[in-house]
Amino acid sequence: MQALRHNRSLPAPTAKSGHHEIHHPPQVAPPDPDGTCSLGISVDAAKAAALTARTVIAEANPAMPRTAGDSRIPAGRTARFVTVQTPVMEYLHDPVGEAAEQIAPLHRPAGR
Repeated sequence: MQALRHNRSLPAPTAKSGHHEIHHPPQVAPPDPDGTCSLGISVDAAKAAALTARTVIAEANPAMPRTAGDSRIPAGRTARFVTVQTPVMEYLHDPVGEAAEQIAPLHRPAGR
């Protein structure tokens, strides 16, 4: 984790920035040698928010999987990394009912 830089010279946060503010920092995989961080499972609005925010503080989590596709942000866009060691959040839902179990096979692509 020595690739992470902790910038202690940031100004104090302000409520009136005139720019987008991120109230929940994106959780990313630690920076890769190519200078980017994978957003892993956070590929919804996190990338747009991180690329347009004036200041980005990200949680670097070694448990975050590195994903392919358009799911990376430049590590240089991040003013500060906070290292966290937590399991990646996952959505757990109630078991599906009998009707859903009967319908699901009808919607599988052919050949699977």
